[in-house]
Amino acid sequence: MEKRDQLSLLSDPGTEFRLVAEHTSKSKFTRRRVTVIVGALCFSAGLVYFSGQSPNSVAVLSGSQAPCGDLQNSSKEFLWENVKPSAQLEWVDCYDKFKCSKLTVPLDYHDKKAGKVSIAMLKIPSAFPSTSEEYRGPVLINPGGPGGSGVSLAKGRGELLQGIVGKGYDIIGFDPRGTGQTSPPLSFFPSAAARIQWNLKNGPLVNSTEGALSMAYSRAQVLGDIAEANARNASQYISTASVATDMLSIMKAHGRDKLLYWGFSYGSVLGATYAAMYPDNIERLVIDGVMDADEYYSARWITNLVDTDKTLTAFFTGCFSAGPSGCPFHAPSPQLIASRLDALYASVKARPVPVFTSLGYGVVDYSMLRQLIFTSLYSPYNSYPQLADALAALEKNDGGPLLGLYARSEEKLECDCPRTPVPELPLSYDAALGIRCTDGVPVEDDVEELQAHFEKLGKLSSFADVWAGFHLACAGWKVRPKWRFEGPFVGNTSFPILLVGNTADPVTPLSHAFGMSKKFKDASVLIQNSLGHCSLSAVSICTMRHIRAYFNDGVVPINGTVCEVQSKLFARGSDKDILETLSAEDAELFKVTKELSEGFQVRFPY
Repeated sequence: MEKRDQLSLLSDPGTEFRLVAEHTSKSKFTRRRVTVIVGALCFSAGLVYFSGQSPNSVAVLSGSQAPCGDLQNSSKEFLWENVKPSAQLEWVDCYDKFKCSKLTVPLDYHDKKAGKVSIAMLKIPSAFPSTSEEYRGPVLINPGGPGGSGVSLAKGRGELLQGIVGKGYDIIGFDPRGTGQTSPPLSFFPSAAARIQWNLKNGPLVNSTEGALSMAYSRAQVLGDIAEANARNASQYISTASVATDMLSIMKAHGRDKLLYWGFSYGSVLGATYAAMYPDNIERLVIDGVMDADEYYSARWITNLVDTDKTLTAFFTGCFSAGPSGCPFHAPSPQLIASRLDALYASVKARPVPVFTSLGYGVVDYSMLRQLIFTSLYSPYNSYPQLADALAALEKNDGGPLLGLYARSEEKLECDCPRTPVPELPLSYDAALGIRCTDGVPVEDDVEELQAHFEKLGKLSSFADVWAGFHLACAGWKVRPKWRFEGPFVGNTSFPILLVGNTADPVTPLSHAFGMSKKFKDASVLIQNSLGHCSLSAVSICTMRHIRAYFNDGVVPINGTVCEVQSKLFARGSDKDILETLSAEDAELFKVTKELSEGFQVRFPY
């Protein structure tokens, strides 16, 4: 199927994953540790990131005896602080089977006297030595955000991504400026505890109470002051233009002039920025879950929601098709399921549900419910079965399942620890806010203008209340970047760009992919006929075949090529029937892509 007018939006059932408690490994030497999951309703998260963590874990409250700190606090563990930064790539063994390095690059590419940045990188080595004809080079990956850690993605999912592009490639995840193990670090607060204390005072969604929008605006002003006072210098050098140039520096450190890249969500903005700045330095460039770069740099964040409600509608139709046994939130029609959800909204808004279970405690309120449903739109084939279970339980005044799902996107605050190394976090909230606010034009809206912006969003989607914070958060931002690329986002690239978009992506609509493709000569859009954000939110052997052929053989699919998916909504059975119909190569692609899709995680709410 090649023609766009032949598309049919799927509302089929997908796979289930179960929620279990996160277990902390025991150690001979332990210290009392209390881990608290904090409801951080801060305006600082990005679109999405792909996590290297297991999707089947949640930690709400742990008072057990456990090692103080987490991954890096044991002398036997790899310590990033022991990696010596160098202007040449010096790889050291890390995490038993990977290679790690810190590459020094100019803090300011236009003022070499300004200092240096040390870019942290983690590599999954190719199966072939660099001298072999089978070796293809290093593919840089970006998980999105902004603020997502490429190191975390490579560590947890890099081997799977290598299984798609091919063993001839190295997979390299790097932490962009201000994130993860890259230094200098970016932090608005003196400690994680101080930042979480600030976040605890956040208000509800902007339309949920009178004065909520004004409160959010005032808090954005204060947070902007905090960032300027505590992180002004670091914030000036974290722009996407600088990170794009860092990618070129990384490739040159490998002795190569052209980029190999696969970026997701915000990573599409990073990729498009690179392509516009360095069109002659591209070997392969895939941007997946494409955001319109002009929309991003304008700081408007409006047209992202064009297809959002389409994804929610698929929950209603999919639940209806699954029947009462497949979807406990079932009703006699999709419209009645939608009405059932509206009634639940009203009930929880009037009477928030208290929760106290062995896994944790809290209060399920209207804002939490709205945000949880919104995040489920990112990976519906995985999340909708659990969402339906949680909604049905909430109707019975049991908020435990929903609180458990919500906790997966929350922060952990660990107390009573001595000095620990910089933690390995999949997403930096401070960097997320700093990057997109320094990239965007200054947001000088007053409360009335922000209200008008919210109402404009509301004409596109029922989730305007959840999304409004992306624009609003920058209303208090004061730091301007030393270097900001202002376009145009066009180019005659040395190799055609491949853009991948889903037919019902809740935050990066397919129209963005087609709009961006017109700006780069011979660029091609590969359409995945599925719900969710980015191609890896579903399993499509067809999509992965095309991406593999693009990297390995330089085959660019015809613009508008459509790929179907194997994922089904509300499918709670095994994959045996699917696997039996596949070749050995396709079966391996299916397994790899499914595991990647189950690692899809949204660090939210903002």
